[in-house]
Amino acid sequence: MGVDVWTRRENVLDIATVKGLSDAPVESVAVARSGTLAGPSALASPEPVSLATNQAETSPENATGIPALRAIAAQLRNPESKNAVGASAGADNVASAPSQDIRPEPPKTERFAPSPEFLFCFLDYVPEAGEGVTLVFSLPYETQSLPREARQFSDDVARALFGKSVNPVVGDLRWPMVRSTHIAQTESEAKTVVVDRVRRGQSKLILFGETIQHYVVGARGVAHQEVYQALDYAQYWAAPEPGNQPSVFPKHELWRLVTEVRSALQKGAQDVP
Repeated sequence: MGVDVWTRRENVLDIATVKGLSDAPVESVAVARSGTLAGPSALASPEPVSLATNQAETSPENATGIPALRAIAAQLRNPESKNAVGASAGADNVASAPSQDIRPEPPKTERFAPSPEFLFCFLDYVPEAGEGVTLVFSLPYETQSLPREARQFSDDVARALFGKSVNPVVGDLRWPMVRSTHIAQTESEAKTVVVDRVRRGQSKLILFGETIQHYVVGARGVAHQEVYQALDYAQYWAAPEPGNQPSVFPKHELWRLVTEVRSALQKGAQDVP
């Protein structure tokens, strides 16, 4: 057909020998296992072998005939077939390999320091003329809002300061603001928020309770305001225990505080041109 077939030397008959043996049948030409061609004497007097027996005993491993040559030539012409076989074997090895259980690592949860808990209620009393006063109450975190007795107490203090009733602007600050472990609400963040809220208050501050004093007293942001420290509001009407009479009653101390703040308000009003 005009196509030259190239194959390995040990697997192919010598072309010149095959041409010289054109009278002998191709099926009778045999090649030893070592790949050497049988001698002329063997070819001149071949043993009679039937075609059926020859086809049954001949295998690709020990004989080469036209079908075997064609198979080898086809393999040499298509080297991809060998690669395909190797690729399929590699795929089988990958498929047979034990599967690894690869699971994504769980997200790392950042842990912050414990958040302080408190509720601060702000009451800004601003008269029509003059300086105003901000009263701040420290309450437990579980408290829903400013208790009624605390509001009444605050109004009485403001009446003593201004000599009349003044309606306050009420606000609160609850910490932590939200219950979440992913948001930093530590002591440092709490102090920053509290100081920012206090700075928006009036020039005179009366702080009721140690908790609010802890965050405000000595803070840089409140240097322009006058800060007065007071006891927890509930201690001003608590009755002393029998046989334990304090040297200074809380109500007396409260009156002294109110007098001091009122004098500062009057002095500030006189200094205003």
